Amino acid sequence: MRGTGSAGAVQSGDVERLCAWLHAACGVLAGSERHGLLADLLSERTREGRCASARDYLDRMEAAPAGDAERALLLDRVLVHETSFYRAHADLDALLSVLADRPGGAPQPKAPLRLWSAGCAGGQEPFTLAMVLHERFGDAPFDVLGTDVSDEAIRRSREGRFDERQAAALPERLRARYLAPDPEAPGQRRIDPALARRVRFQVHNLVKDPFPGTFDAVFCRNVTIYFDAPTRERVLSGFRASLARPGFLFLGSAASLLDPPEGYDLMWEGESLVFVAGPAGPTPRIRAEPPTARSAGPESARRAPPAGDRILALSLRTASPGAAAPSAGVRAQLSRLLASPVRRIVLDIERTGWLDLDALTDLRRALRALLADGRRVHLVASGAAALRQARKIEPDASAPVFPSLAAAREGFEDTREASE
Repeated sequence: MRGTGSAGAVQSGDVERLCAWLHAACGVLAGSERHGLLADLLSERTREGRCASARDYLDRMEAAPAGDAERALLLDRVLVHETSFYRAHADLDALLSVLADRPGGAPQPKAPLRLWSAGCAGGQEPFTLAMVLHERFGDAPFDVLGTDVSDEAIRRSREGRFDERQAAALPERLRARYLAPDPEAPGQRRIDPALARRVRFQVHNLVKDPFPGTFDAVFCRNVTIYFDAPTRERVLSGFRASLARPGFLFLGSAASLLDPPEGYDLMWEGESLVFVAGPAGPTPRIRAEPPTARSAGPESARRAPPAGDRILALSLRTASPGAAAPSAGVRAQLSRLLASPVRRIVLDIERTGWLDLDALTDLRRALRALLADGRRVHLVASGAAALRQARKIEPDASAPVFPSLAAAREGFEDTREASE
């Protein structure tokens, strides 16, 4: 096994124990492809911590409180902190679009916008969110919370200092306005102080700590992909309880129709898949420790509800020929919808705008495949343009058309009651 030194060789059992500690500490699963790197890190930290062996070091970590300096350093070294300014333009465009439909219009003193960037790493994402909000809403009230499980990541974020390579990811206009050269540190730039006052940072553990406040939108991009299914479900439920109504969740590449989370409707906004918080439910209980993973036996299988016993509502919003959908990415999501276990689907096309021939063909094929598979599909369309789209997508009228999402949902329940 890799990782030898004066403290002795690191054994495979030590690495497995480190992986178990990591999962218990922050919910992250470390795949076997990282075991070699973890062995090297464990050997290094054992020496630096002046421990007799990796086993002694792990004993120390398992007993360490949340504020322990060595524990914080180990977490910071293990976790992935990849991020950049202005990442995933489609999500930023989608954010501004859905906020434009927010009840009450622009933010007001009694109704400020509140955004949360969970897993913010070095702070680029929350600062980017503050930039795009300031560009759109000016001095209207808003604030952005950035959180991360890593103490070191939060320390760097609060400094608000970035090198030229990091700053280059921003469009030149935003870079000049919000990220000026730091006269005290050549080659570094500092976030504009007025913008920095709109952003606050705190250490937060998604699998252990209570979820903070109520937010209009949450960004947790490319974080939940490192969780196992029970942890992911618990975290997404926590986000739902922390979102206003309507509230929007952005998951980045982790967003998929293959395994859609409970309690959310879905929306394609341009090129972005957005999760929309459904009706408010009970706040989930965040356990002090994640539950021990157990294999699903016959008893748990009997208790589980049927996989398709839910309604998935999906809104498709496009505005113009320049933003026609589905794109190649959306087409990939259509194929995942076909592979998902959900049996009752609401497709809201009220705001699809203009669809080209390829888009219509893709939607028509997907709809027919769903119906042929025994799925039940309801369309939502009320305006003249949307009704025309509905006739093009489903000329045979095999999928009933309803004037609203609520009516489409009720239509499923009415049909179920009539059949019983």
